[in-house]
Amino acid sequence: MDRNGVPSLAAELGVSLPTAHRLLDDLGVPRTGRGVPRVVSGSARRRAVERAGAVRVRAQDLGREDMLVLAALATAPVGFESLRALARAAGVSATKTSAAVQDLAARGLVRTQQRTVARGRAVARTFWSANYRGWDDTLFVAVHAVRLPKPAPRASGHGVPRRFWHLFWNATPSKLDTRTDGPYIAGRLLGDTDHDAFVWATRHLSPTDLVQAAAVRGTPRKVADLVAVVAR
Repeated sequence: MDRNGVPSLAAELGVSLPTAHRLLDDLGVPRTGRGVPRVVSGSARRRAVERAGAVRVRAQDLGREDMLVLAALATAPVGFESLRALARAAGVSATKTSAAVQDLAARGLVRTQQRTVARGRAVARTFWSANYRGWDDTLFVAVHAVRLPKPAPRASGHGVPRRFWHLFWNATPSKLDTRTDGPYIAGRLLGDTDHDAFVWATRHLSPTDLVQAAAVRGTPRKVADLVAVVAR
């Protein structure tokens, strides 16, 4: 298979040929005339993977959305507190994510747990996480090979978003600055069970801040290991 052709790209992304062509259209890659193969440059291939994610291999007859959801869950040591956050991480619509989670839970590959978390007050929340006991070696390998879509950047300046202010009960959240308070901010965000907090920290704080916060005693091992990968 021609590495620079659309069939190769479609196979890498795990999508149909028409879907691959539409994605290239969206990325501004020109079409060719009838009978002339469309060429996909290395740059266009990278942008396509960043936009759609790559599912090269599937396991246990799972669909593409299922694999993306499992790959997103594998990045969250404590799971996701909302299906909306899981959908964003997986690059899948909220409707398809909800359907995928239900199917994966029925297969024993995903589990739900009720936890009490601090949100200004103690509240009960449902968390979705990977149920690794139900995964076989083939699924582990296939999920590890998945490339998740690159999240769209969010403009937020140098402050901490209001939705995370409840984590900074002994400070003035509105005055925190990622340029000067990075380690402190990272420590609070990494210690929370909200995956959105972890993702925001990895996007807006320096690797040094993340590593310093993860080295503090009491940081869950899974979180510290994930920070070590992200901060490379």
